[in-house]
Amino acid sequence: MTSRSPIASDLQYSTRSLRMPDKAATQDEGLPRGFLRKIAIETMAAIEAGSYTVPMEGSHSKQENIGEVFDLRKNVENLQTQTLYYGSDSTLSSWAQSKPEEVRLVSERKIWAVETSTIETARRIVQIVSDSHPAASAGNVQDDDVPRGRGHAVGILNFASAKSPGGGFLNGSRAQEESIARSSTLYHSLTSPTGQQYYEYNKSIITRRNDGHYSHAMVYSPSVLVFRDDNGGWIHPYEVDIVTSAAVNAGVVRQKRQRALDKGQEAKSEEEMEGNIYTTMKERMGRLLYLFELQGVRNVVLGSFGTGAFKNSVDMIMDIWTELLDGVDARFGKSFERVVFGVIGNETYLKFAERFGVKTG
Repeated sequence: MTSRSPIASDLQYSTRSLRMPDKAATQDEGLPRGFLRKIAIETMAAIEAGSYTVPMEGSHSKQENIGEVFDLRKNVENLQTQTLYYGSDSTLSSWAQSKPEEVRLVSERKIWAVETSTIETARRIVQIVSDSHPAASAGNVQDDDVPRGRGHAVGILNFASAKSPGGGFLNGSRAQEESIARSSTLYHSLTSPTGQQYYEYNKSIITRRNDGHYSHAMVYSPSVLVFRDDNGGWIHPYEVDIVTSAAVNAGVVRQKRQRALDKGQEAKSEEEMEGNIYTTMKERMGRLLYLFELQGVRNVVLGSFGTGAFKNSVDMIMDIWTELLDGVDARFGKSFERVVFGVIGNETYLKFAERFGVKTG
């Protein structure tokens, strides 16, 4: 993909209409909802226009399109045809019985936690990988005739809504998926004909049995273009592969059990219920790691999957990640060169940092 676009100026989207509110926080939870909605609207407008402009550093020109222009149209077109859907009955279910291919094994796997958002964490890892493999350039955008080894790609996990592409990002909602959607071309992968299968399937399950477990269905979005930062700034683009998966909504699972008990109906014991949540989440997390592995991605950005609005236990999620990635005989212990947990929220971050460590040097 070319980084500069010859698209005519009337199709180029101006980046100067958005202004940061005073004293905005570095993470989007510190930004007003209305401002986040404006970021989303401008992101969609830029994609519709087919390009955007990064203003020249230090430029005070009043002209709207002074700066470096980047194409978005080609990336969106590619996502329409290259997005992949994996249903609950896909071959990903064989992850536990599979073995990493020998070419996948790495001599030294690095794993750590950082207190930054998913897209900021991904940006840093793209830079680290680019510095380590300058010829591959990791997620930096390159011309179409310059191949990029998938082993140097950076993959991120999207903590997805089971029902709405991008969650509530168009309304200014604050969550991990929304942050990714308003900063990238992800939405156009999720709303592609292939991506829509994920939502149609989950909605059919919710209609039949709205028990909060959702499904093991997933979407794989290759080479999504990230072109904005957490605060809505327009940046030089970089690419990431994204796995979209919905965690178990543990809050709904517990509520339904309690309602059944209140009505005098038969219900699972609390121990059995929590055990089912654990088993389901482990299966889902194993599948998504297997998907990254199958796609050749060796650098992944993960996090505290489903511990916010879906109310999964932080300790449980850390235990599952440990078992899959860092425990004795961990299935994915040698599958990735770098595993980085981007975690927002000091208390949760400190737990992840204590468990997985932090990067030094």
